Amino acid sequence: MNIAGKSGLLVLCCFACTFGCGKQDTPPTQPNSASQQPVSPTTERICQIVAEQMGVNRANLNSQTTLGDLRADDLDFVELVMELEEEFDISISDEAAERMLSSKNWKQGMNNVTLAKLSSLVDEQCKLPRAKNADLQPPSVDSELPQVKVYLNPLHTVLIAAEQNKGQPLTQDEVLDIRDKAAFAMLSPEQAERFNAALDSQVRVPKLDPQRIWEDWQEIRGRPSLMKPVK
Repeated sequence: MNIAGKSGLLVLCCFACTFGCGKQDTPPTQPNSASQQPVSPTTERICQIVAEQMGVNRANLNSQTTLGDLRADDLDFVELVMELEEEFDISISDEAAERMLSSKNWKQGMNNVTLAKLSSLVDEQCKLPRAKNADLQPPSVDSELPQVKVYLNPLHTVLIAAEQNKGQPLTQDEVLDIRDKAAFAMLSPEQAERFNAALDSQVRVPKLDPQRIWEDWQEIRGRPSLMKPVK
């Protein structure tokens, strides 16, 4: 999964408007008897991660809770896989993730992914030798599809915030460093188009070309109306 960094408040709002409309803050049902049964340390940690990511009460989750129950979408799933890879220091291949979905339709696939399945997948990956585990990314048709780097927060907004925090103009090295450290996701062209459309619906800001970000930033700094912070 080629995903780096974490999304900010603007990104979370954007994801919610684009991909998560209609999500509930808590699952519609109360915990059942399964939630009272002992769970493995892996399952417990996964429950905590899912609760934090989806904004639900940990007490409402159990091993048979599905991502569909939580109104998760495809990007929620990608972000969750990334969180599990980081938390457990493992590598989850695209093929392994797709096998859990067991469906070409991601909405149906979310109903197939229980927290118990996620726990089993993590335990399996943790048992693999580290060197072998790191290489479990065999080429596939899907992995060859084009992907686009999408900055989770507009570079224009990030630079304005950094310059205001500094209290004086940013240097070229600082601008380049901010660009290189900015959170981004590698998305399919279709997902990138959906994300950018949602971002534009929330706030319209100039698009900076990452390859000539210093030149674009100087042009923006010469136009005071574009230097106002985005609220």
